[in-house]
Amino acid sequence: MMKIAWMPAWDPKLASRVLLGSAALLLALTGAEACAQKSGAAVGAVSGRSASGLLRPPVLEDFLKLTELGAVRPSPDGALLAVEVSRPRNVEVQTLDAERQDIWLIDVATGRSTRLTDGSNDARAAWSPIWSPDSQSLAFLHGDGIDMVPVVWKRSTGSLAAVAPRNVDFQVNFGRSDSPVAREWAGWVDNHTLLMQLQVGGPSRSDRSYPAGRPDKIWNERWADLREGRASATVWDSRKPSVCGVEDVLALVDIESGHITELLAGAVRAVSLSPDRGFAAAIVATAPKPPGTAGLQASVLEYNQTHMDAHVETELHMVDLAARKDLGAVPGVNGFNFVSPRRFPRWAINSRLMTVPVYLGPERNFVASITVPDMQVQRVEAESTLDAEVLAELLSLNGGQVQYLASRSPFAASDMISRRSGAWGFRVPGRVLRTPDNRVAVVVEQQLQVLDREGRIELSLPLQGEMALPKPGDPSSAGLAIARGEDYLHVDLRLPETRATPIAKPSREAVLTAIVGDDRAYVFTEARNNGTYLWVGRDGSWKQLEWNKHLGAIRPARQRIFHYTLRSGQSVAGRLWLPDDHVEGRSSPAVVLGYPGTVVNGTRKNSLNNFHLYHQNLLAAAGYVVIEPTIPYGDQATDEPLQHFADTALSALDGAIRQGYADPQKVGFVGHSFGGYLGLALEVKTDRFRAIVVSAAFPDLIDLAQTPYPSEALSECAPSLMRLRGPLYLETEGMALDMKGPPHEQLDRYLRNSPYFQIKSARTPLLLTYGEFDTVPTSVRKLYVALDRQGVPVQLAQYWGEGHNLQAKANIRDSWQRSLEWLDYYVKAQPASRTAK
Repeated sequence: MMKIAWMPAWDPKLASRVLLGSAALLLALTGAEACAQKSGAAVGAVSGRSASGLLRPPVLEDFLKLTELGAVRPSPDGALLAVEVSRPRNVEVQTLDAERQDIWLIDVATGRSTRLTDGSNDARAAWSPIWSPDSQSLAFLHGDGIDMVPVVWKRSTGSLAAVAPRNVDFQVNFGRSDSPVAREWAGWVDNHTLLMQLQVGGPSRSDRSYPAGRPDKIWNERWADLREGRASATVWDSRKPSVCGVEDVLALVDIESGHITELLAGAVRAVSLSPDRGFAAAIVATAPKPPGTAGLQASVLEYNQTHMDAHVETELHMVDLAARKDLGAVPGVNGFNFVSPRRFPRWAINSRLMTVPVYLGPERNFVASITVPDMQVQRVEAESTLDAEVLAELLSLNGGQVQYLASRSPFAASDMISRRSGAWGFRVPGRVLRTPDNRVAVVVEQQLQVLDREGRIELSLPLQGEMALPKPGDPSSAGLAIARGEDYLHVDLRLPETRATPIAKPSREAVLTAIVGDDRAYVFTEARNNGTYLWVGRDGSWKQLEWNKHLGAIRPARQRIFHYTLRSGQSVAGRLWLPDDHVEGRSSPAVVLGYPGTVVNGTRKNSLNNFHLYHQNLLAAAGYVVIEPTIPYGDQATDEPLQHFADTALSALDGAIRQGYADPQKVGFVGHSFGGYLGLALEVKTDRFRAIVVSAAFPDLIDLAQTPYPSEALSECAPSLMRLRGPLYLETEGMALDMKGPPHEQLDRYLRNSPYFQIKSARTPLLLTYGEFDTVPTSVRKLYVALDRQGVPVQLAQYWGEGHNLQAKANIRDSWQRSLEWLDYYVKAQPASRTAK
């Protein structure tokens, strides 16, 4: 093993944490095939393969062996791909919450690969690669999920060096994506300088990560104070509530010398760089917003899976990067929160004007036009969220002056759509992007419209498909990719040559992941039941990398769609996973595996190559018919969530029994998270199940509304987090558990819909599993105590060092074995008597 070099002036003890894989890091990437073979990937031409011999049913180890692909980032010169590859769970010494990535490099011309990092020996991850403008350097984060330092690979030498001794606040968004796993955590100012947010305060001030798996890190700061005789207390004070990261700094880091220039102190949330890299616009959180739901929907839009501490007051700061100084807050501008790249600033070509689309609520959209560096502000009203994005692009292209009028906007009717699918289910219809020849392209309702600088439509092209690439925040491209069913079209945006041409695919179900360079090399990926593939090539000539070849020897569970009727009269579909010995017309022991919000519309493809489907496959292999029901959200004006979700699950069970699949005397339930809430609803609303297994459930909605995660409770900014989380999940119209207000205003509704307060009739044997750092562990413990007092068979397994989803391989194995034994004992073996034992 080689070690990543640190700059000489820094602590060498920290350097030893960052390890290289055994692959040589050479410019020519020689010997990459051998490296790929050793690392579990095969390189070769595309060929069809079929498994020989008898296929066996799956076991848990097959899923623990899975390698998973993450972000794919082409270099600007189109020569290399940086790819995140998550290591199998079964090789980890220990893990954090999903931090298992390594960085691989792939030569676009040859398909040769090099594994740049290998954290399998110390459970460290390398992720979120960002290329320098000249493609000669690759920056990425390296660490254990708490300590995350920036590392740079240099193409000319193949060397790796950690370039800053401080942790990076990787939740600050530099514009790449809504998703936390795909966003950019820094920006290149030039080929030798990175702009990033560095943490200064300890975990009590600035650590907003979810630090499951490292209790030593979480508690060490407190223990150190106590050991040295100092008071150790986390203070919450409503008179001066703190946002997260208030002591952190936005800084320039020279990757050659390691010199750090601090530019702006404060809780930076998002940063946008001007085209000439001379200025940076930074959103700084200054204080939590008052408690309540006012303006909450705007916060949800900006949060967009990226940052939980989003319900905050903000200032917009302008930073002069050439002069190395903060120019101060833009006068009269506050409340902006462009955490989502949809709301990021649009810059004029000369970098002297910035426009920001702003959403303040339904029918409250405008664009702020700000001159740089004198920071003069003009406000232009817009008629919808999409209209604001179009206006922002046109204003920036025309120096703030444009003939385009929002009142005549063809996009005025396109406003924000609310989906009831989760906390981040709020989206803006359509996509807006700037073309390389500085026009504005709008894709909405399967139609492409290209506008000139005055907003006139120059071209309208029916697409009959959805936009696949580029993603929000991706670099400007001469074309876009349209997904039409399983096919892709490439649309050339260079007028007057705009046209759509088919894209050749390496396989029928391959997914387009990236377009590389102006000569249009394509990157496709696919997770099949016989392996995971990555292809790179053009014109139908492909180079292939392959992982997870062990799947070729395994037989997936058979699936079938069945139809049934909900108690409301609505006809829906469910999914069945059948055991090998299933005989038509003969019922079998069954397990309902449910999650509210699920809509079944077909079988699951490639189910073996998805870790999160191991319960379905393994339960079927154990002889159970697995029932996955459609569970729509109810009518929030009339329905009680607890009863509604129980009724929908029972409708699916009734349908499976009537159609001869499920033995009504041998039925169990398995559910995780919201599915765990559903399992507890069945525990208190029916006695038709022989056993129930739930993980990561929330028995008490009052606790869920008002209790920080255990790790967050140590932070002084926890009250700021809770001002968003409680109202977002439990008081927002359109959410599945809308309680219509806080607990002190809607106490009866909280009690009626909290399983903990409805356990008087509970008697089904219940297995509870929970992570130490999950949402509300005290609720689960008190549920155990209450059921035990009632004489209900109940077991609670608390997994130390874990969060919402188990990550450590030993804990996953224990949880699965414990669940299967519970089901086998009560569903298959126990007599029909429901007497508690």
